[in-house]
Amino acid sequence: MRFLKIALAALFLVAFVFASLAFAQQKPAAGAAPAQQMTGIMMMQVKPGMGLEWENYMKNQLIPAAKKGGMKQLGAWKTREFGIGDRYIFTWPIASLAELDGPDPFEKSLGADGAIMLLANIQRCVEGVRTFMLTELSDLSIPPKPGYVPKFGVLVTVTVAPGRTDEYEKTAKEMQGVMAKTNAKAYLIGKVFLGGNPNQYLTSVALDNFADLATFGQLFSKATGEAKMSPQPGVMTNILYEVYAAIPELSIQ
Repeated sequence: MRFLKIALAALFLVAFVFASLAFAQQKPAAGAAPAQQMTGIMMMQVKPGMGLEWENYMKNQLIPAAKKGGMKQLGAWKTREFGIGDRYIFTWPIASLAELDGPDPFEKSLGADGAIMLLANIQRCVEGVRTFMLTELSDLSIPPKPGYVPKFGVLVTVTVAPGRTDEYEKTAKEMQGVMAKTNAKAYLIGKVFLGGNPNQYLTSVALDNFADLATFGQLFSKATGEAKMSPQPGVMTNILYEVYAAIPELSIQ
């Protein structure tokens, strides 16, 4: 119970993805403005009792087809202990919206009919899917160190009141300094764009395990107390925090 109180208090205060860990790291040309990096996010709810069948299907059919079709990067995550059961998140970088005009990796590798048959089988295992685009807010984030492999952490989904996103992002900037004093391996923020609510933000706090999360809660509480950050009533209308773990065998690195 003590661990939960510390962790929940910390998560509430963080309240701003692992998804962001999938952002491609691209350096702009000299003199050019930094490009706004985009990431595709697919949240998938698997039917109760079908998780193992779904993962085998992904590993043996969908991932090989995606690789053959040219997909170079795909992050796979699943809820751990706290969150919606049997919920998976898949993330991939989007270099340009124009690339979505062509055939997807499954159609490239299997042809149009083969892709339809392959993806139709998903319906047996999946209850629902939501796909949207996330734009990186790199100036509010703390990236992982080079070579760090994400494995575990907390995903916080926040809905901000209309017209108050500037206030929220100002607080997020202050929070960046607080997070630098914790044991978080990365602190990454993205804003929902196409396919979702533009007043919604996803934040990932990358850690290694639950013991790491307990330590994070203690360090975060201490750092926020020292920062003396003032609450902003009414800015956030909804908060959802979940714990996720990476699934390397369903990922493409």
